[in-house]
Amino acid sequence: MKRYLLFGFLELCITKLYFRRKIRLIKLIGFRVDSSLSIGIGHVMRCLALAVKLKKKLNVRVMFFCRASLGNVNSLIKEAGFELFEMRPAKKGFEYVAKNGDWLGETQQNDFNEFLSLKKEYLIPSLDFLIIDHYGIDFEWQRMIRSYTRNILVIDDIGNRKHECEFLLDQTFNCLHDKYSHLVPKTCETLLGTDYALLREEFSFRYDYVASIRKKQFKNNILIMFGGIDICNHTLQTLRIIKDRDDINEVSVIMGASALHINEVTDFCQFRDMFKVYISPDNVAEIMLNATLAIGAAGTTSWERCATGLPSVVIIQAGNQRLIAQELEKMGVISVLEESDIMCSLNIQIDQWFANVANKPEIINKCLHICDGNGANRLVEKVFSSD
Repeated sequence: MKRYLLFGFLELCITKLYFRRKIRLIKLIGFRVDSSLSIGIGHVMRCLALAVKLKKKLNVRVMFFCRASLGNVNSLIKEAGFELFEMRPAKKGFEYVAKNGDWLGETQQNDFNEFLSLKKEYLIPSLDFLIIDHYGIDFEWQRMIRSYTRNILVIDDIGNRKHECEFLLDQTFNCLHDKYSHLVPKTCETLLGTDYALLREEFSFRYDYVASIRKKQFKNNILIMFGGIDICNHTLQTLRIIKDRDDINEVSVIMGASALHINEVTDFCQFRDMFKVYISPDNVAEIMLNATLAIGAAGTTSWERCATGLPSVVIIQAGNQRLIAQELEKMGVISVLEESDIMCSLNIQIDQWFANVANKPEIINKCLHICDGNGANRLVEKVFSSD
């Protein structure tokens, strides 16, 4: 009888241990990221690209902690099937944040307190990874969260503040190690360059596939894409500048659902057959592949254009975009315009690109070598799969 009881007890212990181990195989991964009229939507979009890849390749529970600020795209997070824990809108309004570059709109202490309060309210266990993609958060916030996560991954591209983290990702083209050598601990692993650009699955093309499509294109099709918000309405400004050109076959316009000037743009394009407007389409890569020249902003979209072999006229809209634009201009895959020069110089630059037919294969080749669209996959394999 004692033998049976002993075997039963051992079996129970082994079963409990098995299920505990099985449960812990589920990685708990949190994101602290925001979107708004002043911040834009790029930070959330690249975090979503990573979250989707994590969910596809690993056994994970992914949750986002985001402020419900004006112009946010938090609904996209829920639509993608991820948990969303919304934080209050920032006390400092859109105008203040935009004018002063106060990206967080709160003190770091207040932001951390609210994050922690949500974590405790919903009984969220200690995280395996916390991914922070926010210009308003630095080492002070990161030190406070130390007791609640095993690893911190910071996504940055400015390189203007210190971080306390195990991993730092900067997907800027030709990003140098010196940029962060004095800003992160010596034990921090830096993941730098467009090999780690966080793009959606739709941009993971084979080189020869994109090259073969580009080789067959002879029409002048333009794509206009100024991010998800386009506060300054550069989309409509561009449309007005090019509307009378007779050497353009088709103009595709991509706008986010949160864009401020959707109605103005759609009204302008309504009775012009040459113009097509897409609101938050799920086939951005396909639309890019149909275009032969893009006009838009720098930032994450730069890597999407490169992955589809699409040269561009890039308008600098923020100081942190300048370095990206300069590096790509050196490579000959984009030309750069300041906002103040759009009216007088945009058509001139379009003429130059249309006339540059002889160099088209070389330009496409350079684009595809800058970014191949597989950055999210590389990051998951290098950082998360081996943890």
